[in-house]
Amino acid sequence: MKRWNEGSGGTEDKIPDNRQALQAADKPVYSPAVRKAMNLLLHRDRTERELRSRLEAGGFPADEIDDAIAYTASFGYVNDRRYAENYAVSFSGKKSRRMIAADLRQRGVDEIWIEEAVAGLPEDESDQIMDLIRKRAGEPHVLEAAEKRRLHGYLARRGFGTGEIVRAIRSFERNA
Repeated sequence: MKRWNEGSGGTEDKIPDNRQALQAADKPVYSPAVRKAMNLLLHRDRTERELRSRLEAGGFPADEIDDAIAYTASFGYVNDRRYAENYAVSFSGKKSRRMIAADLRQRGVDEIWIEEAVAGLPEDESDQIMDLIRKRAGEPHVLEAAEKRRLHGYLARRGFGTGEIVRAIRSFERNA
């Protein structure tokens, strides 16, 4: 088998002078906005609105931003439905359904995808609240007033309702 640099020394066997130029011509040329979008998506998944916002902050023209988003979406790199499902699964043990939905709305996910993602989560969040209480307070015991306030605030910041929190704290103390 003959290699490209072996042979009779004829013109067909010689290395072309512009080999580097030919190799570079085979590589597609992407706009700076596409390169920036791809770099942003390397680090973590993003919604279309998050990606658009980051590209706008980078000073790219609107038409380049639209092209970059269309390009990344054509390969499935930007997919708000997938983002919503993954987000809901990731935070289901740490945040309430209500908080997950609010976070997704804030990130610009369509309401259809939010409802679909949250529908897959358990409706009764009492077990989840109890797990968070045990993680924070330890073994069941009667809580002091300050400890109850801190625990209530902790759970409220994760989107759980006051009634659910009070019931869970009472149940935790009853198990002491």
